[in-house]
Amino acid sequence: MKLKGAGFDASEKAIYKWFMNSQERNVPVSGPMLKELQTDDFKDFKAHYRTLTVELFIHAVDNDQPLPKISIIVAMNVLTAAWDKVSNIRVQNCFKRAGISNESQECAINDNDVPFKELDEELNKIMHYQKLTLKP
Repeated sequence: MKLKGAGFDASEKAIYKWFMNSQERNVPVSGPMLKELQTDDFKDFKAHYRTLTVELFIHAVDNDQPLPKISIIVAMNVLTAAWDKVSNIRVQNCFKRAGISNESQECAINDNDVPFKELDEELNKIMHYQKLTLKP
């Protein structure tokens, strides 16, 4: 049961769907994937994000408006716009260097000796049960 409703249901559903797809394919959502974000390989993304954020403040100053407060929705919109400016080749190269490629996904999908496999199966059962019992 969800205790507090999200203000951004579409975003929450998209994040949940991405997370569940990653879990189903045994793609790690931490470790190499997150470490890659700390390298210079994502400097384009970081630069686009910073540029767009600064542009928000410049726009406010130029129009004699108060400086904007960066809410979660504004940050998500800026992140999305920054991500859209990063080239597909750059993203593919980053995933390859992090060890995430089509080959590694297929290997993970076909690996029967996955750590925590039993725990993963139990969590999937619980989540499936919750979906069935919590339908509006």
